[in-house]
This record gives sequence, C-alpha cells and structure tokens, in this order.
Amino acid sequence: MAKTNTILSGKSNVRDLFWSVAVPLTFFLIMLIFFPFRGVFTFDTDEGFNVMKAMLVVKGFPLYTETWSDQPPLFTYALAAIFRIVGFEVNAGRIYVLLLSSALIWAAFAFLQQVWSKWHGLAGAFLIVMLPNYLNLSVSNMVGLPALAFAMLSLLALATWHQQHKRVWLVFSAIALGISILTKIFTGFLIPIFLVGLVIGEYKRYRAAKGWIRLLYPAILWGGVLLGFTLLLGLILVGAGNLSQLVVPHLIATSNSLRNVGFDSLPIEWHLQDAWPILILAIVGSLIAIFKRSWLSFYLIAWMGVSYLLLGNYAPVWYHHQLIITIPAAMLAGIMVGEAAIAIFILKRPITLPTLLKWLLTTGTMIFLVVLFIRIPATVRAFIQQTNKRFTEAGTLSVDERFLKRMSTHAEETNWVFTDLPIYAFRAGLTVPPKFAVISAKRVLTGTLTEEQILAMLQEWRPEQVLLGRFEYPTIEIYLKNHYNLLFSMEDKRLFLRNDL
Repeated sequence: MAKTNTILSGKSNVRDLFWSVAVPLTFFLIMLIFFPFRGVFTFDTDEGFNVMKAMLVVKGFPLYTETWSDQPPLFTYALAAIFRIVGFEVNAGRIYVLLLSSALIWAAFAFLQQVWSKWHGLAGAFLIVMLPNYLNLSVSNMVGLPALAFAMLSLLALATWHQQHKRVWLVFSAIALGISILTKIFTGFLIPIFLVGLVIGEYKRYRAAKGWIRLLYPAILWGGVLLGFTLLLGLILVGAGNLSQLVVPHLIATSNSLRNVGFDSLPIEWHLQDAWPILILAIVGSLIAIFKRSWLSFYLIAWMGVSYLLLGNYAPVWYHHQLIITIPAAMLAGIMVGEAAIAIFILKRPITLPTLLKWLLTTGTMIFLVVLFIRIPATVRAFIQQTNKRFTEAGTLSVDERFLKRMSTHAEETNWVFTDLPIYAFRAGLTVPPKFAVISAKRVLTGTLTEEQILAMLQEWRPEQVLLGRFEYPTIEIYLKNHYNLLFSMEDKRLFLRNDL
C-alpha cells in the first residue's frame, strides 16, 4: 500500500492539518464569493420541486402523507430546518449544498492523503472540481450531490477503520452511508462493495487464522448499524405505509412506459462525453493502484465500475447521474497525477522505475495535459457565463422576472398555485397543492399523475393562479378556458388567474 501519512489517525502533523482545512475551505470561499449562483433563477426544475416540498413541510404539510415525494426525506427536512431559520430563500439551500460539496472535497482529499499522499489528495480534489457540472450541482437544491458527499464520508471512515481497527469508524461509516441513502436511494449500491471490502480486509489481516466469526465481525457490525439506523430513521420519517411513493414511480420509469410515450432518455455514455479524458486517466490510475497493490484504492475502482454497469442498464438517466461515476474516477485519476508529480517534481534524485510504471506515468501525464486543456476553460466559463436562466441587471426584466412580478401582484389574494414550475410559486412566497408539489416527467409521462387527477384537484382546491410551462394538458386547457383568464404568456409559459378575481 502506498500510504505515507494519515489525517484521522493522530499522526498527522501541522502541515497535514493545514492542507486538510485549506483545500475544502478554499473551494468553499471561491464558490461563495465568485461563482454567480445568486443571480440564477433556477439551475434545474428539480430545484423547484425540492424547495417547494420543504416550504410545504414548514407550513404544516408533512411529507408523504400530504406532500407527495418520490425521494427520501432527509434533504427536504434539512431544507425545511434552514427555511425555518432564515426564511424561504433559494440561495440559503444552495449554500447548504455548497457546504456538503466542500465536505465531499475534504473527504476525497483525506482519503487519498491517507492511502497515498497529500499530492495525490490535491490532484484528486482538483480533478473533482474540474468535473462537468460539478460546480453547478455544488450550488443547486438537488439531492444527488449531498447523497454522494455522505457516501464519501462513509468511505473515508471505512478507510480509517482499515488502518486503525477502531469500531467507532465502522459505526460512523455505517451511519454516514445511511444518511446518504436516506438522501438519495441510489447510493445503496455501495453496500455490497463496502461489505465485501470489510471481509477481504479481515481475511488479509488474519489469513483465516481466527475463524469465520472473527473475519465476518466488522462486516456484521457495519451492516447491522447501517440496517438498524436506516430502517429506524426511515420508518420514523417515511412510515411503512408510504414506502411505495419512494419505489413505484422509479420502477415504472425504468420499464418501457417512457418509451411508449415517445420519451427516450439519453444513455449514460452520452452524459459522460465531456468527462472522457478524466475517465481514461482514471483507468491509468486504477492500473497504478493495482500495480502497487494499494488495496484501499480498490474501493474506488469497484465504485466506479459498478456504478457504470448499473447506470448503463438504467433509464431514465439525467446529467447529474454522471457524478456517481466521475467522482471516484477523478480520485483514481488523482492517483496517477500524484504519482507523476512525485516522480517528476518531488524526488530530487534520479529514480529507477519498472518499465510498466514508467509507461503508465508517461501516458497518464499526457492525458492529464489534455484534461487541463479541455476542462480548465470549461470550468472558467462556468464562473463567467451569462445565460437566460439568470436575473438581468438593472433595466429590462427577464422572462422569469416578468412572470414572477405578475404572480406577486396577485399574491395577497392567492392561497394556492397549480404549476409544473414550482420555483416560480416558491419565489413568489406561494404554495402549491401538496399532492402536486412534484409534477415531474416521470410522474406525468408514465401516467402516475393523470389529467383526470389534476382536473379533480382544480375543481376541489380552486387555485387562484395556474402557471403551465412544461407539459401539454388538453383536458385541462378546456377547463382553464371556462374558469380562468390568461394573465401573461411568453415563450412556452402561460400564467392564468381565476376569472372571479
């Protein structure tokens, strides 16, 4: 194993501590001060779903029983807690996600520093920041990156267990992965990887001399804590009767039902096209880890490989799913870059390397230059780009601001808004009917949510405002013509006001 120092073992010196603080803190401050997220109306439709669900929870409409949700509860409840303190501010949630993104950067750096060196950790953290969409997702009210942050903390604790063999790290790792799963279920695929790693680690440690009970004990303890924590907290927050909301919509969406309505999700290979240099670099890093028998690095190899196989057979796949693959890939790529940096810049004397390792380092260095050439300009553009998602400067109003202004004009006489774009209602300080907080492509196109259900809601709740912009509703259009007036229309969005107002 290429371990040179540790962060959590008590052996780290002041310089190690400096880097472990400086790396995530630098990322956090640069993003907080310079990344233009405050002026973005919405990064993704999912932002509107998530902040609206949290708003409804604050206003007394609990998840699942009243507020519909097909996602685990922890992220919504975290946002709700933040909104209770600071008010209903989109950017408050974004800063919370940024904190978790910084924690992910720290955990990735710490893992590589423990297993390899700080140079590998620095390279891995740098490459994670260079990943496509990582910066935007670091400041978006979306569940994927927070779930991956807790998963990375779980992996770091697991690595510390392998080096210290203190049960507290097994417990911490299990709880962290439980939090991750209760944030986004997809990280559950890491469970068998971590269990197998624990068993193999104990086998290598004792060489089967202590019997199967001793070999399996860490895996049993870790799995038991994970199962108990996740089930207990999940049942408390979700309830046994509401579990179908978390499962059925995704099972339906993975069948042919989306294709039957003409919706084809792009494959994961398409979403990974901007990350291919880092993926190739990750393969080189994996070969180096195998060559040097860095067994803890095998967790990253398994994470990257299994997630790619799973997403290759899953639909629909969205752009944010790529981080499940590319984050461990960036860390594996960091192994290659760290090894090259030490060989070229750190060691002050000529060294003799095996031919295979020389070839890997030479090839990897050339690929790393390609990564720098492609990803640095793309990352810089993310800081300076101006898109129609952003609020305009003083002067003319953007399309988003015009809709928001008209909605706000009638806010005092509005109790409910029906919309498939809930970010507008949230920014206007208005709520949507709880069962219709999430009107996603999965829910609409698979028939989980029908026009008949929407029509029944409109007749029962009689929302004062209706804002449509994502889907076509032929039946609803007829009802709106008879009971609502078109207040404002631009691009593909239309705002209606109930005709008795």
